[in-house]
Amino acid sequence: MTKSTTHLSCVALAALLVGCGGGGSSAAAAPNSAPSIGVPIELSGGPTSYTHSLATTETDALTFTATDQNGEELTWQVDVSAPDVTSTGLVFSLPQPGATNFIMELTAVGEDEPAVASVSIRVQDPQGATAAINVEVVRSVAITVVEVRPSKAFRSEPQVITLEGSPFTIQGNVGAASHEVSFQGAPATDVTVVNDNTLTCLSPAQAEIGSNAVSISSQYSAAVTLASAVEMYEYPVQLLVADEELSEATRFDMASDGPNLHVVCKDGRDLIYKRSTDAGGTWTSQLLKETSPSIPLDDAKIAVDGSTVAIGFIYGGGYLDVICSEDGGGSFPKSIFITENAVEDLQICASGSYVYLAWRDTSSQNILATVSDDGGLNWNNNGYGGLTVTNTDDMDNFILGCELSDAWIVYAQAGDPAGTEPSDGLWTTYTLDGGESWAPSLQRFEGVVGDVTTCQDDGVVYAGFASNDQAFAVRSDDAGITWSVEPTLISPLGLIANAPVMQCDGEQLFAAYVLEDPCAVGVSRVLSWSSGLVEHTQINDALGQTPEVIHDPDLTQVGNYLFVTYSMAPLATFLGATPERIKFASSVDMGQTFLPATNFGDYISGNGVGQTQPRILVDGARVWMGWLDDRAGQGEVKLYQSRTDQ
Repeated sequence: MTKSTTHLSCVALAALLVGCGGGGSSAAAAPNSAPSIGVPIELSGGPTSYTHSLATTETDALTFTATDQNGEELTWQVDVSAPDVTSTGLVFSLPQPGATNFIMELTAVGEDEPAVASVSIRVQDPQGATAAINVEVVRSVAITVVEVRPSKAFRSEPQVITLEGSPFTIQGNVGAASHEVSFQGAPATDVTVVNDNTLTCLSPAQAEIGSNAVSISSQYSAAVTLASAVEMYEYPVQLLVADEELSEATRFDMASDGPNLHVVCKDGRDLIYKRSTDAGGTWTSQLLKETSPSIPLDDAKIAVDGSTVAIGFIYGGGYLDVICSEDGGGSFPKSIFITENAVEDLQICASGSYVYLAWRDTSSQNILATVSDDGGLNWNNNGYGGLTVTNTDDMDNFILGCELSDAWIVYAQAGDPAGTEPSDGLWTTYTLDGGESWAPSLQRFEGVVGDVTTCQDDGVVYAGFASNDQAFAVRSDDAGITWSVEPTLISPLGLIANAPVMQCDGEQLFAAYVLEDPCAVGVSRVLSWSSGLVEHTQINDALGQTPEVIHDPDLTQVGNYLFVTYSMAPLATFLGATPERIKFASSVDMGQTFLPATNFGDYISGNGVGQTQPRILVDGARVWMGWLDDRAGQGEVKLYQSRTDQ
């Protein structure tokens, strides 16, 4: 007879004696202790629910140990469905009664067969005391995450964050993968798998200010973490208390690629290039060209795409040169002469290894263009002059856009509708062969056209323009080949609008423009171009100032965030006119509402001109603005900056 049987008999006898009213004393029986199950160190979780994740191509063996403090013989019970055994590659034999170990093997099941099995393991002693655990076996397909964008957001204002990697469309024996994304442990919401390589989510308000690691996992994969993937900022935007002087300048242009800022400016007779790799915190400077009093520097434009930095500049009343860097602005090997034929209205665009230059020839009033397909080392037409874009006589103003070997030009024509010249309106042309040839120009809108602007996102191009005191837009889905038959009115009906600027994100279009009567900056959004619905709002002034004049609106957009800047002079008072000041406004709901526009910095007064020509660049949620400023007095104008102070 086993010890457990003897113990049970003693317990039964004592109970019988009590039940019969018998007396007599007996020693109290020792209480029965429940058994326990020891789990292998590879398992996570506990104390009764565990998980073990193993790649589908790997093998493993898990050993579970049963212990009974009373030394009694234990019986094992293992429950798992037969299909799950197969899909997860489980191999095991039920231990014999009295065995202290249970071994569960995991065999390779193939690279593309993720699965989950719920295994219930139970041991019992002869008195019925039990111990039980549940082990979720996950045969995982390793997730990779290679990019998180944008890499900066406002903590309190959810932003759409995109994760690029693979594979996200995992399908196993319990259905499609359900992903979880967290920012420094705070769970994201609205996690959506777009395709096998793309997943989106909304950033959590519980994330930490500063650097956040981003983790992603699913029932078929262990967590993958990218350290310092997203930087969180406070909102509203905190700009510098004191503006920072960058350079003496009467003209400037700028471009960015993430935190890398690039500025080219005219400082007297000098062409100056400035670069910051930390969003304006520190700058390096290079003198690119020094002209003579008889051949002064006129204008310069800059374009950036990755490590390609291209700068075109006009000097001496019509000479055109271009200078390019292949190392992100670290060095500019040489300046290349393009033409000496009276150049104005220079435009430049960079995409991949392609750099496009376009300009107006002042003698013929035609648009000319030249292209380099090797980052600016060599140019078509033997590097001299440019191909004439046909039907551009009496062209008024134009915009150049590009995406690799595709490029387009949108321009306002000021011809005579009754004559042989092209009629007034909006005209377009394009190239599909890297600028070797340009298609004949076609009219997209008939009527007097003023300011022209454009934006593009992955081959979808929008062209905006002002006509008859209203702002319109047309769209091309094929990089400028075909366009909307009818333009869409993007400014409020019945209000005078001019100087439109635009940003786009696929189906979404955002525009800012100057309104008259009342004078204000208006913003429109089209969240779905196919719907035709255009929504409007106006930006209020934080100081309650009534504008006398507004100039140079600029707009940028990142996901849910929109940022607008412009220069404004308030109505004159009995004390006299007030210089123009740069205003800044932001929206975190895709332009539906804006915080009132504010002044910023420490500008007090100058020589009467004030602050002009504002430009804004954004890296996720980190803002940088540059403008011309007269605070030095005595007719001096300098380039100043402000930026996020964090």
